[in-house]
Amino acid sequence: MMIKTTLHNELIALETELKQLDYWQRPQPESEAFMSEAPFAYDTMDFAHWLQWLFLPQMHALLDGNYPLPPKSNIAPLAEEFVKQEQLTQQRLVSILKKIDELINKLGEG
Repeated sequence: MMIKTTLHNELIALETELKQLDYWQRPQPESEAFMSEAPFAYDTMDFAHWLQWLFLPQMHALLDGNYPLPPKSNIAPLAEEFVKQEQLTQQRLVSILKKIDELINKLGEG
């Protein structure tokens, strides 16, 4: 249970970081953006908005409902590419997502 609490805290940190980087989007994208079948909805959303509108709500729903989490996670490499592409100087976004990957992977082992 401790890992899930830590994961919940990291999800909150991710949201906070997206807001601090000014990548938090309002209003919600058009419904078509959510119908993408591409991995990470890359054809309809940028990475930060995928985190905001798909990843974070799904992870919170899984944790809140005590549903099984994905068995593996490897999102941090995408964050590294996003940081490079956006020319962000600080790496906190990547660090948070590495921690989220580690926690999900640890739970998946267990």
